[in-house]
This record gives sequence, C-alpha cells and structure tokens, in this order.
Amino acid sequence: MVGEFFLGEYVQGAPLDSLAGIIWLALLIVFFVLLLPLVIWMGVMTNVRYALRRVAWRESLGLKY
Repeated sequence: MVGEFFLGEYVQGAPLDSLAGIIWLALLIVFFVLLLPLVIWMGVMTNVRYALRRVAWRESLGLKY
C-alpha cells in the first residue's frame, strides 16, 4: 500500500511528479531501518551506564541493592 501511494504517479507515467514520493519513501526507510534502532540503542546504553554508576555509588555507601 505504501509503495502504491508513493509510486502511483510513476506507474501512471509521470516520473517527475512521483520524485517527491520516492524521496519520502527513501527517507522513511532510512529513518526506520537505520536511525531509529540507533537512537533506541543509544538510549538503552545510556540507561545501562547510569544504572551501573548508581549501583557502584550505592555499594560505595555500603548499601544493598
């Protein structure tokens, strides 16, 4: 369905009209395939790093988890 929506004009014979749709489709693919997992991974690693620091800080105070 997405391909039909973005590539519909191209199939009908107006390739220049569908150029914007093709660019949008490429940007969506780049965002969801490359950037979104990278952002999620960075967030997870940041949370892990701060959790480890918090555990080390509590252990330095002699506290248990």
